[in-house]
Amino acid sequence: MNNRKKEYVYGKLEDHWMGNDFSLLLDKSIILLQGNSGTGRSYLKEYFQKKADPEISVYDYTWKGKEFEIYEKMKKSENNLFVIDNADIILSDEMRRYIASDIDNQYLLIGREPRLLHLFRQNLKTLEFKNNTFTLADYV
Repeated sequence: MNNRKKEYVYGKLEDHWMGNDFSLLLDKSIILLQGNSGTGRSYLKEYFQKKADPEISVYDYTWKGKEFEIYEKMKKSENNLFVIDNADIILSDEMRRYIASDIDNQYLLIGREPRLLHLFRQNLKTLEFKNNTFTLADYV
């Protein structure tokens, strides 16, 4: 078993984009961002896309059918943040098992299905928007 301490790509992310502030604590190797439609989850995905950071890989429903390419990039990457919107339809069971055991990357999964990810309650988050600031809160 690998005893190496997990280093996160991002811990605390503070940024301003399109008139909104982001104050996101990304302190888990896997965060499953849940919530109702219209709560800003896909907006957050767009933010990460526009950020154009080489350590961030962003995927959404347009990658359906190209899952093999995503999976191969996961296996070859280190210190990468994978942001996957519509994770419920993109992630195969094999990809979910890989993510659950991957110690080299960090994952922000936007979806509702935690199957095979071996998550704890602390990994489940929702996006909150107050005073023009997006934050992650515990999902209740």
